[in-house]
Amino acid sequence: MVRRVPSPAFHFPVPPEPLEEMECAILSSHRQSPPRGAAGGGDGQVGKTEVRRADGTLETLKACDQTVIKAGEAVIVTTPTAGGFGRG
Repeated sequence: MVRRVPSPAFHFPVPPEPLEEMECAILSSHRQSPPRGAAGGGDGQVGKTEVRRADGTLETLKACDQTVIKAGEAVIVTTPTAGGFGRG
């Protein structure tokens, strides 16, 4: 049997830094509990959504959250990884 391990997370800013103030809302899952593996495969990893503020601090958003993004700030989404499949 082939053992499938969780895939790596994607980490990307979305959208590019805004040029003016904007409202941002996120509705996501797997921020507290990881995606489960199947048939003995390992669990994946949780994701997260962060805001890089103008002063350089990172603010972590909840799975269902909203905030105001100012010009020059960025939203960073790290996607959860899939769970693995099968025992190796």
